[in-house]
Amino acid sequence: MRDENSFSQILKPPTRPGKPRKTGIVVVSDYGCPVKISEMYLETTAELIDYIKFTYHVGTVYYLTDDWFKKKIELYHRYNIGTFLGGIPFQMAIKHGNIPEFLKLVKKIGFSAVEIAEDVVQMATRQQRADAIKIAKDLGLEVITELGRKFPEKPMEFEETATSISNDIHNGAKLVTIEHSDIMLLKETNPEVLVNLVNTFGLETILFEVGPGGWPDMAQWIINNLGPEVNLGNIKMKEVIPLEGIRAGLSRLSKYKYFEQNF
Repeated sequence: MRDENSFSQILKPPTRPGKPRKTGIVVVSDYGCPVKISEMYLETTAELIDYIKFTYHVGTVYYLTDDWFKKKIELYHRYNIGTFLGGIPFQMAIKHGNIPEFLKLVKKIGFSAVEIAEDVVQMATRQQRADAIKIAKDLGLEVITELGRKFPEKPMEFEETATSISNDIHNGAKLVTIEHSDIMLLKETNPEVLVNLVNTFGLETILFEVGPGGWPDMAQWIINNLGPEVNLGNIKMKEVIPLEGIRAGLSRLSKYKYFEQNF
């Protein structure tokens, strides 16, 4: 439950659901930020963050210690923030043929979720993807899958993407992420694909990546086209509060749309 804010009683701010949320989810990227600095940020941002994605892949795979991860995970979980690794370590497990061992290690270290992605390295079959989701679910991990490629050669097509989303949700994924590079390409070629995906599956199913490098233009564009309660990922910690301002229409970045409403 949120602590009382007296100003909200008289100024009628936009209403936003508290955690756990189904829409308006924010996934923040942790690039190896020191524990103490993360704790300082959380003083004012914790209520706005739903998941932390650890995206400092070099640190993940060979020099940040298990103890460091456990300290960070404990900190985030204390604030009711889920935790998972970015998709590159999972794809390393694809490459080396040890997905089950990787997923067990993710659970052992204490992460609450896992990202199953193929944006660089693809699995041999769709069944292998379904099996990976099942293994993760059986271990008690939330599953966030990702669709798209980091270096797409052509825009996503609606039918193929919709089928993949349906399969992942059927197999147990909680959220399906659309890769940032594919969003950029669709933005320039056929943005209706993204609108149609939201109309088909609802905001609660899909997560859209703002970054890397998409702040603030991509955040503004996604919110303007898909609505303020859209789920957004690849957000930097310093962008969390400005992002909430865009959602609420209480920011220069959103041209203060709050004041266009009738009260």
